[in-house]
Amino acid sequence: MKRILALILSLIYCGFGQIYKGEVLKGINFVIVYTALVLSLIFLSSVSLLAQLILIFLLMLMWLAGMLDAYADEKIFIEGVHGLLWKTLIMVLIAVGFSGSVFTVTALIIHPQIFMLGYSDIATYDIAENRAMKTEETNSGLRSNISRNQASKPRVNEKIQKNPVQSSNDSKDIGSEKIEKDTESETAGYYSIQVGAFSKSDFAENMVKQLKEKGYSVHVISPLPDEDPALYKVRVGKFDTRDAATRIAEKLGKYEDITGTTILLMR
Repeated sequence: MKRILALILSLIYCGFGQIYKGEVLKGINFVIVYTALVLSLIFLSSVSLLAQLILIFLLMLMWLAGMLDAYADEKIFIEGVHGLLWKTLIMVLIAVGFSGSVFTVTALIIHPQIFMLGYSDIATYDIAENRAMKTEETNSGLRSNISRNQASKPRVNEKIQKNPVQSSNDSKDIGSEKIEKDTESETAGYYSIQVGAFSKSDFAENMVKQLKEKGYSVHVISPLPDEDPALYKVRVGKFDTRDAATRIAEKLGKYEDITGTTILLMR
């Protein structure tokens, strides 16, 4: 009857059966680990579906191990036909449950990104996109320089023919005008930091939620209709200069452990 009551108490809450049997220290350990798993499932499982599944599995494992341990006693282990097998099974369940729970809860608190499926692809995607962006900027810059040079040559030659003495001054004016145009073209848009690209919107929203809680200005860019692969981009901030964006990117890498960021010029 005592074993059955201990089983019922462990069914109600993991660890209560051990405390009822007099194994107070073991019961307290069960209660602490089980409570930590419950709280993690409530407050920390929003990181990803993978984290939720792991926490639910560990909860069921600890619940089962607690009930079996509360119901069994040394008499069953010694006199039972499969006493040694049952004792080994219970010990394995307890060891796996305790170690897995401690690792999972600690990882969710310290480094939750490891539970985000597709997170490891961010750096690869960002590097590829960064190369493509730099190539496009370089090509567009070359095309614009060529067109400007072609447009300016006839005007310069015409001025030299009309007034050779003033040709040097005219060249300076053209050069200063070119610098002003380049400066205006760079400041025509804003810089933004891309910190992630996900195939599922839920993962992008989870990352946005985490960064907003830490005070960052974050938004999600949905994929274009013809984009392949279709990715939800997570971007931080809108900055007037590349230096300002670079400083925030370095801060994200140092304090938030977010690597593979890409600084984009949005026009």
